[in-house]
Amino acid sequence: MLFVAAHWDMLSPSMRFGLVLSLVALFHVAAAVAAERFPALSTALHAVGTICLGAGIFLAGQNLHLQEHWPGGFMLWALGAWIAWVFLRDWPQAALAALLSPIWFGPQGGQPSWADAKEKRPACQIDEGECGALYLMFNAAADAADICLPVPPSGAQWHLAVDTFSEPPQDLFADSEAPLLNNQRTYHLAHVLA
Repeated sequence: MLFVAAHWDMLSPSMRFGLVLSLVALFHVAAAVAAERFPALSTALHAVGTICLGAGIFLAGQNLHLQEHWPGGFMLWALGAWIAWVFLRDWPQAALAALLSPIWFGPQGGQPSWADAKEKRPACQIDEGECGALYLMFNAAADAADICLPVPPSGAQWHLAVDTFSEPPQDLFADSEAPLLNNQRTYHLAHVLA
């Protein structure tokens, strides 16, 4: 890996793409070969292969100078992770798929404007099936803002689990102690001054 990194600039775009594509194939083939005798190694190699898929997607975008908006790359990577999970049923594939395929929201509740450099308050919802959902809100802007909360999954209510702006012990809550947001439509998201 260090050899490749040290000589990356000397490789042509097609050689870079071929190398990353070969790594994706190599890790998945090695995992298939190791599956019977070393199941844990097989699981790990499949996970590394799926991670290499993401590298290949973004490298292709860079080499081909694609001006697509970057969440599209994550969507393709998530699709690869979901396909791997369908065939393998390995927990790392499920974890990668869950991390790569959230539903993204802007502060007003709609799609965020990824092209707007001033848009610094994205949020995302990760559905967890029957267990409910996780809604993550981020504020990298210089001021506080009210962020719209989506309608929670049926029969559920939003609870505050972590607030990195608050001082301990009001910053992290156990499941049984998480404050209920009482059907709020917005949450006042503070900012951190540097």
